[in-house]
Amino acid sequence: MQIKMIKDLKVGHAWIRKGEELTVRTLPGNPFDFSRPYQVIDGNHSGVEIPQEYCISLTEKKTYTEQEYHAMKDDYEKKLLIMEDAQECRERELVKKLKQAHEEKQLLQEEINELIQSLPIELKVDRMIADWLEADYKGDEVTDRRKFAEKLVSFMRRELEKQSG
Repeated sequence: MQIKMIKDLKVGHAWIRKGEELTVRTLPGNPFDFSRPYQVIDGNHSGVEIPQEYCISLTEKKTYTEQEYHAMKDDYEKKLLIMEDAQECRERELVKKLKQAHEEKQLLQEEINELIQSLPIELKVDRMIADWLEADYKGDEVTDRRKFAEKLVSFMRRELEKQSG
């Protein structure tokens, strides 16, 4: 474990200065005695006992300097911007493809409508009957049949007006 000195400590003829970081172990003893001193296990001061009031325990996690933190933050923000730009690009491409597909669908529908308009009346009536037979009832059978008859008669009147007009 690591500790950091918060007070100067005189050991023999030497000093362990405030701010020094040392590798230590907790001395064995009563497990419920939380004031047991640390013992340095590495470096020039190996074997020296340090009372807990002279130091703080450092976490085992990696700590970063302010410069390292800002460098990582800048790197993260750059990567985030790149990802956002890529997402926007994909969205623009998708919108472009959807518009193109919609335009193609409209053109095909116009071509279909033109073909239908150029068909003889018999084929148009045949298509109307086929559509009616394949469709599900929206009400009861009698009402649907009556609505279809009205639609067919209206269609026939329009066609006859076109031919006579």
